[in-house]
Amino acid sequence: MASPELRCRMYRPRYPEVDRLVMGKVMSTSGNDAVISLLEFNEKEAKVFNSGERGLVVGRTMPFRVLDDNKRAILLRPNPLSFEDKMVCEMEYSKAKHVQRVLFSVADDRKLNLKRLYKLVGWPSYEELLNLHEDQRFLSADVDPDLRDFLLQRIKLMVYYSWRIINPRILQICLIVQLLNICYAIALTRQVEAYLKLKNLLPYDSYLSIQDLVNKAVKKGLVDIADASVPKLGPVSKIIQRDGLVSEGDCPFQNSIDGEYRRTGGPVKKIDKARVYYAGDEVPNDMVAFDIIQRLLLAPISCSILLYPSYNNCLKEDRIYGPTGDEVRTYENDSEALDCHTMLCTGHGVDRYGKSFLEMQDSSGNVNAVDQGYVKFAHMNTVVDYVVFTVSICLLCFILFSKFILFTGISFFKRITEETKSETG
Repeated sequence: MASPELRCRMYRPRYPEVDRLVMGKVMSTSGNDAVISLLEFNEKEAKVFNSGERGLVVGRTMPFRVLDDNKRAILLRPNPLSFEDKMVCEMEYSKAKHVQRVLFSVADDRKLNLKRLYKLVGWPSYEELLNLHEDQRFLSADVDPDLRDFLLQRIKLMVYYSWRIINPRILQICLIVQLLNICYAIALTRQVEAYLKLKNLLPYDSYLSIQDLVNKAVKKGLVDIADASVPKLGPVSKIIQRDGLVSEGDCPFQNSIDGEYRRTGGPVKKIDKARVYYAGDEVPNDMVAFDIIQRLLLAPISCSILLYPSYNNCLKEDRIYGPTGDEVRTYENDSEALDCHTMLCTGHGVDRYGKSFLEMQDSSGNVNAVDQGYVKFAHMNTVVDYVVFTVSICLLCFILFSKFILFTGISFFKRITEETKSETG
C-alpha cells in the first residue's frame, strides 16, 4: 500500500455529487446491505442498502450511482445500472486511473506529495494530460521548469492504448468465474463479440454464448475431456468461422463440458475468416508483440500466454509478468512443459520504467483481481500464438477514414477555440 503522501483522490471534488457514476469495490456484505470502497475518491467508504437485486460479491469492482452525498455517510443507489451507464463509468475510471498512474510515478520519483502535484497540474483530465505538451495552461505557475520537463517526459513515456478507453462497449466485463480450462472459449467468444460490434453486426449490449463454443468443440472431439483444454486454437477458431455462435440467452453458460448440446434456437453469428499466427514460426519471436500492437488498432485479439513458474500460478499482482532469464533458457526448447492460458488482448502500453507491456483480459473473473480482471505481460517470450479475424478492405478504409476525420475535427475545434479566446481576450 502506498504511503499517505502518495494517496489521493482522482478528481478535484473531495466527495462525489448526487447522481454521479462512481467505481467502487465491494468490501463487505451483510444481508442486503454492503460497504463499498470508492476507488476514485481515495477509497472513501460508501454504503448500499437493499442491494439484493444486484447480487454484490465481496472483492468485485463495479460501477455505482450516488444516491446521497452526505459527508458522514455516502449512499449509493441499490438498483442496477443501465448498460450505457456501466460503460461510461468504466471508460472514465480507466482514464482517471491512467492519469493517476502517471502523476503517482512523478510524485514518487521526485519525492512529492501526490495531492500537491495534482493541484500544481490543475487536476487534469485524461485528455488534458495528453495535451499538456502542447498546451501547458493547466500547469500552475508554481511548477518549476525541472519538474515541468520531468512531467512532460513521463507523460510521453507512459503510453497507454486500450479498448477500455477507446470503446469499452465492445468488451464484456470480467464477471465469469472460470472453473474449467475453457479460457480459449472465453477469449475467442469475447473476441468475436468485439469484432462483430465494431462492424455493427451485434448490438453493444448483446453477448454470444461461450457454452455454445465449448459444446461444439466437444462434439467435434477437440477437447481433452480429462482437463477440458484444447491443444490448438486453430481448429476451435474454425468452428466460429464455419458454424458460428448463438447468443448467451439461447445457450446459457454452464461451466460444463459434458457435451450436451444445450440450445433453444436463435440466430447464429459468424466471422469472415480466422487465422492463427504462431510465434517463432510465421512471425519471428521479436516481432510478435509489434504485430499484435498493429492489429490491436482494429480490434482486440485472443492470445495464448505461457505461464512460467515465477508467476506462482497467480495473476493478481500489480506488475508486468515476464519470464526470468533462467526460465527463458530452461524452457526455450521445451515450452510444452509449461501451461498455456488464452486471454483477450485489449491494449498495450509502457510503464514508468520504460518497460513495454500487452494488456490482457483474464478469464478468471474480476473478484479480488488487481485491475478489474486485466493483467499486463512483457513483450518478449510471452505469446505462443494469437488469433486474427480478417477485416475486409472496405471496413479497414472506413476505420482509418473515421480516425482521420476524428483527428482533424479535434484539431479544428481546438484551433477555433484558441482563435475565439484570442478575439475575446
